[in-house]
Amino acid sequence: MKCIIFTLSILWHTSMLSQYSNYYSNIYIGQQKTSQSKVDVNANISQNVNANLNISGNIVEQKHITTIDYGALELANAQREKNRLEQQIYADRREKEIADAIAQDPLKAFEYGYPYSYCMKDFKKQDKNTAKEMTKQTGIKDFCIHYVIPNNKLFSIVGSGKYQNVSSDGVITELIFFTPNFYKDESMDLEREMGFENEIVGKENEFEYQNKKFKYFVHMKDLRRADVFGTFGFKGTLITEDKYEIGITDHYKSTYNSSGKGYISYVSIVYKGDKKEVTFEQLEGRRYYFRNLIQKIIATGFVDKIKY
Repeated sequence: MKCIIFTLSILWHTSMLSQYSNYYSNIYIGQQKTSQSKVDVNANISQNVNANLNISGNIVEQKHITTIDYGALELANAQREKNRLEQQIYADRREKEIADAIAQDPLKAFEYGYPYSYCMKDFKKQDKNTAKEMTKQTGIKDFCIHYVIPNNKLFSIVGSGKYQNVSSDGVITELIFFTPNFYKDESMDLEREMGFENEIVGKENEFEYQNKKFKYFVHMKDLRRADVFGTFGFKGTLITEDKYEIGITDHYKSTYNSSGKGYISYVSIVYKGDKKEVTFEQLEGRRYYFRNLIQKIIATGFVDKIKY
């Protein structure tokens, strides 16, 4: 009887996992393997850049992360942006030239972006009660945050500190800036936090939100060094899937400390889409297309006039 129960549990578990993609299965099976397969992926991009690119700029779906052609994906994304931007109406020729430049090289969205500064004192003038609550939550009485908003031909403002791009094939990219948070030096292990040690790769995980529990499958996680708001920090990546969406989230964090007091700078980049409409390869392609722009924006941001 025990053998039957054990067999049934295996069948149930296999059936449960079959609803999720196997796109990353060769790289992560319960634990991280070496990154050699990732290195090999880009070895021959220049030779195969047009292998999967057709006239319409669409990508022939790959079956696994190790077979992805980043060069072809980058060209396809550039073509999609060009097609999207060509449908818009511009005030003059100069605006059209800027749009074309941004489509071919997203980093131009930084060059043609908008320097942005926001201080807590400004928020206090608008809403004292909310500002007071924010101070309570963050532990910071005052601060100013500065960064470049990418050109609106590429990203639209969809909320406070939140910018969004939606590709023609349904991939949603969100750039989200968070207010700095106070921390005490002795209580912070940023590397450990950004490694997401509690997230189990190859299994369903669970989180609670507004007294409801939600399940999601973790395909992969990664940890790398990153320059975040002018300070050495980390980029922690989670690649996940639930019954509705697939997503790649890059979490960027750094800490600044002086005399035992400090603050955390945090920015997240989300690439996501309806799992019935987009694939992980499309998310990876979008991520690769935006990589230089995102790195530039996050590295050049900074916080000043901090008061605890």
